[in-house]
Amino acid sequence: MSKTAETLELEKLLFRFEGGKLGKFACFEVTFGKRDPCQKGTSERVDFVTYENQGNTFRCYEIKVSKSDFMSAAKKTFSGDFNYFVMPRELWDKLNAENNELLRSYLFSGVGVIIPTVRQDRLEVVRKPKRKNIALHEKFHMMESMMKSMSRYVKVT
Repeated sequence: MSKTAETLELEKLLFRFEGGKLGKFACFEVTFGKRDPCQKGTSERVDFVTYENQGNTFRCYEIKVSKSDFMSAAKKTFSGDFNYFVMPRELWDKLNAENNELLRSYLFSGVGVIIPTVRQDRLEVVRKPKRKNIALHEKFHMMESMMKSMSRYVKVT
């Protein structure tokens, strides 16, 4: 499925906001869980993941660009120490104005929200996430999954 222009713009802002910092590693579309289709079990794909050396911290980001995208039955994977929705300001305002129950449940469970600034040149955190305690063995699995997903960026000559 191809991505919308709005999704690509949010990805670009997100990478500028979170990627490319010293001691921080970032990757789009990281698959957690079973990767082998022959094995039983589930796999989940996170839109964007960062790992910080300082504090051994994973952050997971789900990008949503429309209300139908937000309300869809598609899995919203929040496996990190800190988890965020990244959405356009208009969607955030709309969901807030209608007191959306699904959004409220995610906010109550500690998911943060990031939106573009008014000038659309940066991102701002409008709702801070709560830290989840992730077991060490899960972090090892997350690191392995992130490295496997990052391998698609390597060019073999």
